[in-house]
Amino acid sequence: MAAISELTVLKELKVSGCKLQSLPEGMFRRHRRLEYLDLSDNRLAEVPSVLKEAVNLVYLNFDKNPIGNLNETTAISELTKLRELRLCHLNKLEHIGAGILGGLHSLVTLYVCYNPRLTVIDPGFLVSADDHNVERYPNIKQLYLNNNNISEINSNFLDQWDQLTNMDFGNNNYICDCNCQWMVNVLVPLMNRSGISADSMICKKPRDLRGMSFAKLHELSKTLECRVSEKLVEGPGPDVAMILGIMIGILATFPLVFVTVLLWRRGFFARCRGQRLPNKYYDEEENDAF
Repeated sequence: MAAISELTVLKELKVSGCKLQSLPEGMFRRHRRLEYLDLSDNRLAEVPSVLKEAVNLVYLNFDKNPIGNLNETTAISELTKLRELRLCHLNKLEHIGAGILGGLHSLVTLYVCYNPRLTVIDPGFLVSADDHNVERYPNIKQLYLNNNNISEINSNFLDQWDQLTNMDFGNNNYICDCNCQWMVNVLVPLMNRSGISADSMICKKPRDLRGMSFAKLHELSKTLECRVSEKLVEGPGPDVAMILGIMIGILATFPLVFVTVLLWRRGFFARCRGQRLPNKYYDEEENDAF
């Protein structure tokens, strides 16, 4: 790494597959001409803070690293000249929070794909605020959010969807309810105008729409319903059934216990016991009295 820091005229650096777990501070301090950086296929569990030194970076490949959830702002958001970013094949990534990629005002191409555990992308993950607290979005032209585990493409991801020239949203875990209606009405026609198929955008839920593509939903002018959890619709599981059984048993037993306690406090059982005592018992009590 020390040798790299001496190459001050370096414009492109590829350190892919080097088993790197971290990057030394000051690594890019003298690399004012560095524009292309490939850090893919390493062991970086977090975004190195030293990236903020690469102020003229226009391309960053961060694929195939064991990075965890992106819930806090990283050095990536300080790369204001970045035009292309790759965040794919991150097998531990589950969540991308608000503003994580805010500040990338020059970003044109974004790949967030093939992340099998990625279930949540915050609607404002690309948003930043200026000095007047006005939201700013990058002018994205190419957006690839395919082969993740997300349930929808939120309309707030971008402010100008019609600026997209290329895109891929296929092979996700789509729940086709009313939250995805805009995808049927707006996104699919936009893809069609760009010559891009929506056939790989398949509904996984609800059960009656499972296997149907968004292209077909648009063709049918389908209105998607707002639904309750499918687990409840399809019927309670064994745990729910057990809980329901216990609750029913308690409700059925409570009145009986209540009546029993009430009768006991009023002496009902004592009187009944006295009425059932044999005559011999009373004879013995009378003899004892004399």
